[in-house]
Amino acid sequence: MFTDADLTLDKLAAAIGISKYHLSETLNCYACKTFYQFINELRIERAIQQIQFMCSKALPVNVLTLAFDCGFKAKSSFNQYFKKITGVTPTEYLRTFAGNMNAETI
Repeated sequence: MFTDADLTLDKLAAAIGISKYHLSETLNCYACKTFYQFINELRIERAIQQIQFMCSKALPVNVLTLAFDCGFKAKSSFNQYFKKITGVTPTEYLRTFAGNMNAETI
């Protein structure tokens, strides 16, 4: 569900059968994160997995397509969260990871 760009706290709470207040409190208390922090971290984790998979298969990676596939509505928010979590932009990560893959295959 986290790749749904229209996912909200209400939708997730309804899907798992609890109140949005209980879900929010649970995320805040046990994960120490807001709903959007939690969801966006899952999305970035998925993006990293996709980059690694695509590079391992020598497939081209389109950052905008990747952002949309992972649930982001805008490339700017994808870039922002990616850098916040990894310390580099998606393009920088891709270059580094693809470079490491090329070095390993030589």
